[in-house]
Amino acid sequence: MAEKTRYKKNICWIQAEGFFYPYQLRHRQAEVLRLTGGWQQARELEEENLRFAGLALKPELSADCKVFLSGLLSNLSQYQAALPLAREALEHHCSQNNIQGQCQALLALVEAHKQMGEYQEVCDHCRRIIELAQAAGIDNLVARALRNLGIIHLRQGKYAEAQKYFEQDMSICRKQGDLQGQARANGNMGLVYDYQGDSRQSIACQQNKLDICIKIGDKQGVAYANMSLGTVYVKLNQLAQARELFQKSLETSWELGDIRNICLACGNLSAVCLETGDYERALTYSQQQLLGAEETKDKFNQLFALGNMGAIYRRLKQETKAEECFDRAISLCRETGQQHDLAINLHDKAVLCFSRKMYTESEQLNNEALEIASEIHVRNVLSPARLLKAKLAAVTNANEGMIQMQKALNESQDYEEMAPLNLELFKLTGDQTYKKTALSLYTMLNSKSARIEYQEALDDLNRKEIFEVPLP
Repeated sequence: MAEKTRYKKNICWIQAEGFFYPYQLRHRQAEVLRLTGGWQQARELEEENLRFAGLALKPELSADCKVFLSGLLSNLSQYQAALPLAREALEHHCSQNNIQGQCQALLALVEAHKQMGEYQEVCDHCRRIIELAQAAGIDNLVARALRNLGIIHLRQGKYAEAQKYFEQDMSICRKQGDLQGQARANGNMGLVYDYQGDSRQSIACQQNKLDICIKIGDKQGVAYANMSLGTVYVKLNQLAQARELFQKSLETSWELGDIRNICLACGNLSAVCLETGDYERALTYSQQQLLGAEETKDKFNQLFALGNMGAIYRRLKQETKAEECFDRAISLCRETGQQHDLAINLHDKAVLCFSRKMYTESEQLNNEALEIASEIHVRNVLSPARLLKAKLAAVTNANEGMIQMQKALNESQDYEEMAPLNLELFKLTGDQTYKKTALSLYTMLNSKSARIEYQEALDDLNRKEIFEVPLP
């Protein structure tokens, strides 16, 4: 077989089986298609590139193709297929002492391991990339490794460390004029602010990301930005706006074939339906999410779906199913080190155990949830976990429970925290002052949001004319 390589207008052509093939041109086309959402077309082009690089006996080009294809397969949630390609490329680049090639192959491994919840492998690879790339002065690869370390620390509830990594990533991207990198850094910083309860800063960061992604035609970035904005609006009780953003993200992800983000969108739409009392649709979305996540071995989406399903089954009074879902979600959280989600699922199971009068188990679960939430400041767990702690105390000592609730009420300045505290104090004491305050707060909250819990609380208050002390 004849073998020849030549350059024309900066395009690498390779000769195989008697004719020249525009390798570099097709690779650039594949890169554009990957950015703009034509993932299957990009895959077909790069697979053709790989075939011709092999025929032309160009192992360096073959390794580059394998790295690119590995990344595409991760985009398509085919993580098990992505890993061997990246490993083969890494082996070749190591044999040639190609530092940039090694780093790019390691980044392809990082992407697959990250989505599979294998965080130790991610951190090990990222540190190796930083060591290699810093020595070689390849700053853009250092930035990508820092970004991934930030994501892992964020998922593990280590917000300060995550923020440092994202800030370093942003600094490098700005120096290099890397708009896509800046967009991703903005999105990640927005997630840090969201987890810490700063909705205003989170929205600003995610909007910056959205604007950049629209400007450069990054469809996946647009989908992710809409998703992240939606999660902030859920916490702000703007459920209609959140639903619209999740739906947009879902539609874009269907166009891309982005299974992971399709699953995330289904999970978030399920959460909105759960909040509004549409349990049948919520369950359908969560089941779709779980199916896709199990097929692709995406542990993050699995635990997200299972947590939602546990909450849905609890609302539907299907307590055995709820417990099974919470147990599986908690197990996955422990396995992957997802502290934020662990706190949420521990508390949700604690609430379930309390409703079943399994007070000892409820207390153990709630104490662990409260400890984690206090350490990493999970706002949507802290207040309800403290309330549940007071309710558990009231099971054996009504006066102690009342003291704890009153202390929490005196310290609270948030209407969403004050409303349930007043409701529970009314149930515990029968004091009409608490009832009137709770009615006023829930009426105000219900007028601003379609959350089913607000209407249920109002119905509950209108039925409660005498105090209720929990029985052991």
